[in-house]
Amino acid sequence: VPVDTPPCVDVTGGVNHVCSLDAAGGLTCWGDNSYTQRNVPVPLGTVTQVAAGGLHTCALDTDANVTCWGSNGSGQTNVPGTLGDVIQVEAGYAYTCALEAAGTVHCWGDNYYGQANVPPGLGTVVQLEAGLYHACAINNVGQVRCWGNSGAYANLSSMPGGFAVARVSAGSAQTCVASVNNHVSCYGAGLGTGTPTGV
Repeated sequence: VPVDTPPCVDVTGGVNHVCSLDAAGGLTCWGDNSYTQRNVPVPLGTVTQVAAGGLHTCALDTDANVTCWGSNGSGQTNVPGTLGDVIQVEAGYAYTCALEAAGTVHCWGDNYYGQANVPPGLGTVVQLEAGLYHACAINNVGQVRCWGNSGAYANLSSMPGGFAVARVSAGSAQTCVASVNNHVSCYGAGLGTGTPTGV
């Protein structure tokens, strides 16, 4: 961590680079810079959220705009001009997803596993998460849906009925969800059926 890094309110890590967000809305990034993924664009505006992908970085500013930089081999930094007001941005390995204030999700970039193909029927999304090659969303009635590399959320359909989801986390080959009743259930490679566990 650079010695002059201001106290942070959020931090995100990519494959080999890290970015921290300070209380004033400024970014500090360090680590690998082979694709300029830690070169914060100037001007950027006041940042409210930052997401580090595999070899790229994206930031959301106070004007609800998304800016991405770094590797663009799959178009992951080409932010669509049709985006509305964004409230969350997520970066996977070589793809990016954004959640609009209206509760709609848009993804772009690498689509080898279908991770940029947002499925229909998500409802009004309130939380978005991007894993390595898959993405997940929770809607306003606590339902979770994932798409992309299906091995990372295998057996998700076995989630017990009435398991209202409050939070989802997507990793490289696994997905975990937390219910409104503070139970955690994980799915994907090596995790079996994801039987909920109290925490």
